Amino acid sequence: MSGTLESLGRALRERAIELLRRSPLSHVPRGVALALSVLSVTLVLVALIRWWPFGEQSGFSLESATATTSPSPVATERAADADALQASAGTSDVDVTHPVTVHVAGAVANPGVYQVDEGARVVDAVEAAGGAVEGAALSSVNLARVLVDAEQIYIPTALELTAGNAQGSSGSTGLSAIGSGVSAGSGNASSTTPSDQTASVNINTATLEQLESLPGVGPSIAQRIVDDRETNGPFSSTKDLQRVSGIGEKRYASLADLICV
Repeated sequence: MSGTLESLGRALRERAIELLRRSPLSHVPRGVALALSVLSVTLVLVALIRWWPFGEQSGFSLESATATTSPSPVATERAADADALQASAGTSDVDVTHPVTVHVAGAVANPGVYQVDEGARVVDAVEAAGGAVEGAALSSVNLARVLVDAEQIYIPTALELTAGNAQGSSGSTGLSAIGSGVSAGSGNASSTTPSDQTASVNINTATLEQLESLPGVGPSIAQRIVDDRETNGPFSSTKDLQRVSGIGEKRYASLADLICV
């Protein structure tokens, strides 16, 4: 590189001397003209020395600067694809749920109609109604059951169950307790005969276990009875039990004397 600069300097110096000879400044003393030409060549060389290494080592050019600041078409296309993928992923993650409307009645703080999230359970509906009040017989209700739209949940009180049991054992209609299926006659259950027994299983409040104690009622039919009364409301009469799938006229006839509402 130094040899190249020296050759360039000599060429520039000789060219400057020749131009001074031909220019109108030929009357200027030779020494002054030579000094001016040397000074000009020196300035040119200094500029070249300062600029040349910088240009070679850094590789700076207008094209490289433009290429650095301007994104390539491939990079732009990839960025657009990434944005589109992220937007679609965000949309697919959105879950669409529908509220469930239920009627909560009985021994709760604020009976009424409430909307709960889809997939909510009976316990959630009770909480939405302010929770159970003192004396509520929550054990008679399946709190873990999943709610369905437009159903009614009734929470009885322990007093209602006790009063219903007494009415059932005396042969009266009304809300009976979730009893054992045997009336409270004289003596104990083991000493009574079937002819002495009266209806004591209230199909509106009985648990699954008590419904299964009835003849011909297994776990599946007992669950259907509970689901039906919670979906369609309490049974108005014992004959309404026939609306439950699996209970026809013959099965109802065998249960009629052992149930009440």
